[in-house]
Amino acid sequence: NIVPANHLKFYILFSEPMQRDGIFEYFRLIDLATNKAVPRPFRHVELWSKDNKRLTLWFHPGRQKRGVNLNVEVGPVLAADGKYRLEISEDWKSESGIELGETVTKEIRAGKPDHRQPEPKTWFLSNPRGGSKDFLTCDFHEPLDWALLHSELSVQDSAGNRIPGRVELGYGELSWVFHPQQAWKAGKYRVAVGHLLEDLAGNSIERPFEVDVTDRPKKSVGKTVY
Repeated sequence: NIVPANHLKFYILFSEPMQRDGIFEYFRLIDLATNKAVPRPFRHVELWSKDNKRLTLWFHPGRQKRGVNLNVEVGPVLAADGKYRLEISEDWKSESGIELGETVTKEIRAGKPDHRQPEPKTWFLSNPRGGSKDFLTCDFHEPLDWALLHSELSVQDSAGNRIPGRVELGYGELSWVFHPQQAWKAGKYRVAVGHLLEDLAGNSIERPFEVDVTDRPKKSVGKTVY
């Protein structure tokens, strides 16, 4: 419910494939201080999952990134401490022609902008008992990207083999919970973190969302950190 002022995107999940093309007439972002729609908040590019049941809805990066044209000329989409409501129109239809039937809303509050990369070395990991099927919890101290948390984290044994199991996310994407398929064997394990993992403002393990091109390039972290 609380996002950084430079928040980038929402994931919207559907029970069946939706009609595509020209979908942006169905979205509005309302500034609750004025009860008016925020002008031109979205990036008009449709990014669907392969089954067409998950949409990635982007705020326009050109408005959320400091110093670029739209950010300077129009301003950022969100203001720190502002309250907003994302609205999805009841008129939007599925591929089979069924309307949503009611307007779907999500209220958010904007906090301070976030320009820091996620730091795995600061995360807290629980310590499952050998011989048990205890879940392993990884607490992040900040919300991370919902979709990437399903693809960029895994558990490996000391030989580098991936441990099979089921993943669920804690409240507000503040934690990652791994349920092993089999009981843990006594030994050492590690959480493998893909370099693409991002926070809500697009700062990834590999690089911040906003890069000063006049600085010397940072040393690459590699495709995986542990």
